[in-house]
Amino acid sequence: MTVDESSQVALEAPPDVTAVLTAAAAEGAALEQPGAAERGSVTPAQARFDPRVLDEIATDVTRDTYGTIIYQEQIAAMLRKMGFSWYEADVWNKSLKDNTKTLALAVDEMQGKPVFRKFAQRLVDDYDVSWDDAWIYTRRFTSYSFNKAHAVGYAMTAYWQMWLRVYYPLEFWSATLDSEAFEPRRRAYMVAASRDGVIFLPPHVNGTSLFSVEDNAIRIGTSSLKNIGEKSAEAIQANRPYVSVDDLHGRVSRRQANARVVDALARAGALEFDRDAQIAQAIALNKELREAKINFNVYSREGLE
Repeated sequence: MTVDESSQVALEAPPDVTAVLTAAAAEGAALEQPGAAERGSVTPAQARFDPRVLDEIATDVTRDTYGTIIYQEQIAAMLRKMGFSWYEADVWNKSLKDNTKTLALAVDEMQGKPVFRKFAQRLVDDYDVSWDDAWIYTRRFTSYSFNKAHAVGYAMTAYWQMWLRVYYPLEFWSATLDSEAFEPRRRAYMVAASRDGVIFLPPHVNGTSLFSVEDNAIRIGTSSLKNIGEKSAEAIQANRPYVSVDDLHGRVSRRQANARVVDALARAGALEFDRDAQIAQAIALNKELREAKINFNVYSREGLE
């Protein structure tokens, strides 16, 4: 099933099914976090020690998530089943919130926190687990996880965005592109939009400073061009329309339309006033986007740096 097909199913689903889809999306968001990836399945077959530990501690709290602990609330419930107080469970989860960059706390760091020592000792005393295996198991629960409300919030946002993408693709992609300042990721969005059938118009001085919907297409905003600041782009937009480059110079101050700005506009084709040339630019741009590949590396944490 394609993205469009799956989104259509979601959009046409009755309210009770929509709730199920949202819950599934929330679990998917939570599974992407380091905690779920580090813990993996907690089924007895994958236990490194006596499966009774997993049966007695984790079975009840993972019934809704098919044997995998993915939410902070499930960790708290597991601790409560082991006799920990709500305060101790809260201290544990606060440690998870401070641990977003690494998969799990180091053993020496865990041993410095009473609640972790108590957990490991409980495994040793009550479940006949070796001390080393107790710390291995404890470490699996010190990675960052979502709480359920956080995951549902992400799921609802994703659902709304999918709805807009299906029913209002031009407005959706225009707003998305305007909100993204990281050029490689914005380029990836344009390629994705092109795959959705969106047509792009090259930036032009008679266009807008931001991405905008124009003639059933998206006009690239002049402020997205390198070396063109927001104030210059807004000044150019405020004094349009123009019929020539000389007209631009006559309407916009040299400070806002300096040599660097004009050069950037010229290189982007934003100073082309011949209609046939504009059409040729648009055809070339959209052909390039259709043939381009999405660079998924721009979505990684490294892509933000």
